[in-house]
Amino acid sequence: MCICYLYHIFENVTIYPVHSIVTVLQRCLANFYQYCRTLSKNNNNKKEKRVAPDLLQKVAHAVIFYRMKRKLTKEKLEYETGLNIARYESGRHDMTLTTLSILSKHLDVEPYKLLK
Repeated sequence: MCICYLYHIFENVTIYPVHSIVTVLQRCLANFYQYCRTLSKNNNNKKEKRVAPDLLQKVAHAVIFYRMKRKLTKEKLEYETGLNIARYESGRHDMTLTTLSILSKHLDVEPYKLLK
């Protein structure tokens, strides 16, 4: 690993007799930062999204059930909450605890019932 890092640090750094050691080190450091940025870009693309599709489907079905039970349309619930209800009822989009709390408040149920 160290040899690989050193290679990328000194790569493309041309040293002339007129350059001071500070200039050489600055160029090496700039190359190292650029190399680190490319590594982090490559690693970010490989991250897997943490999703629990079964839980999202349960919440989606619960939201639909309690919305129908209260005889609310999607539009009415969207107006009351300010949320895109269709997004959450599809079961493909994650929601925060705040969103869960807002939905449970407007559907007149305890938050844990949306998770059952």
